[in-house]
Formats: sequence, C-alpha cells, structure tokens
Amino acid sequence: MPKIVLLIEYEPRYIERIRTLISPLGHTVTEAHDGEAGLQAFGSSKFDVVLLSGMLPRLPSAEVIREIRKKGGATAPPILLMMSGYRGTNRKADAQKVGAFDILARP
Repeated sequence: MPKIVLLIEYEPRYIERIRTLISPLGHTVTEAHDGEAGLQAFGSSKFDVVLLSGMLPRLPSAEVIREIRKKGGATAPPILLMMSGYRGTNRKADAQKVGAFDILARP
C-alpha cells in the first residue's frame, strides 16, 4: 500500500537514492532540505512516515524529532533516523533515546 513520506535530507545524493528506491513502489515523497523546512512541511500535511537525516542545517535532528512528536501527539508517524557511520549495537534502543522509531544506517 503506497505511503506518504516526508523526507528531511539536505544532501542531493541521498535524496536521489531514496527517491530511486521508494518512488517505484508508489510512495509519494515530500522533500524538505533542512530542519525548519521539515517542520513546516510536517505542519501542513499528514504523513505515514518521516525519513530524517541524522545531521541537518538550521535545526538539529533531535529538535525536529521532539517537535514532530509534540505536534503529532499520539498519532505522530514513525520517524526513521538516517545516520552515516552508525556504530551502535542496538539501533532500536538508540533511536528511542531521541524519540525516533528506528535508525537506518547509511553506508
């Protein structure tokens, strides 16, 4: 079933990779290129999932997660935190420490 995805990512190469992977599946992708734009997009539409870069310009990822959780309340969508160089041993637990659903390790 197609999903509505909010992609908050500033690096064009990652944006293109993600679009290439999920667009053919029928998912709709809304892009935001920094934390402030991501929160603005989140406030204006309903999303099934949020893909969030671990590092963002203009507003830290942890702050974006907190604001999405506050604005979305109990119905906030899952947030998948995308991190380069993740070296933890428990992705789910590390993600939950910052309010995300899970961590997607990027190469």
